[in-house]
Amino acid sequence: MSPKKIIDNSDVRLSAFLNSVLEEIPNTQFDIATAFFNIQAYALIENNIQGVKGFRLLLGKALRR
Repeated sequence: MSPKKIIDNSDVRLSAFLNSVLEEIPNTQFDIATAFFNIQAYALIENNIQGVKGFRLLLGKALRR
């Protein structure tokens, strides 16, 4: 699957994109930076994430004004 700059689930679901990339490059460093992370979503990529050599998750939050 070719790299995309923005994945908004309109034409490709993020889980399908991540699974495709992780299948193509199984022994890779896998890093996610996001403000929103649903732990149940981990189950959608769990099988393919087992083969990565490193995984980092950076969580942010919206600023309240």
